[in-house]
Amino acid sequence: VTAVDGETASINALQTTVWARVGICRPAIGDCVQLVVRPHEVRLAERNGAGSEGIDGRVSHVEKLSTHTHVIVRCEGERALVVVVPSRTAVSVGDTVKLEWEIDATWILPARAAR
Repeated sequence: VTAVDGETASINALQTTVWARVGICRPAIGDCVQLVVRPHEVRLAERNGAGSEGIDGRVSHVEKLSTHTHVIVRCEGERALVVVVPSRTAVSVGDTVKLEWEIDATWILPARAAR
């Protein structure tokens, strides 16, 4: 945790700064926490660099189901995030994408809760 401002905190995650609601977990600056984002709340955006916020990654797996598609995005080496998008979303293995979500879609948990 790099900053706490009222009901939000900034976290260094996957080589970027992410803001999240603190909820019942009240972290202090310097705390190690786990950031949780529901897969249905994550959006895939084109990675365009300047001015765009989110986490960069590369699509490693695409599983099309009837109404939605599960997309696995590798971020910072081997860290994988699962994203659920509408089935009509055009995405392919190897695509470079940016993962985005609203601040209210995040949960902060103490690092020990992850074990």
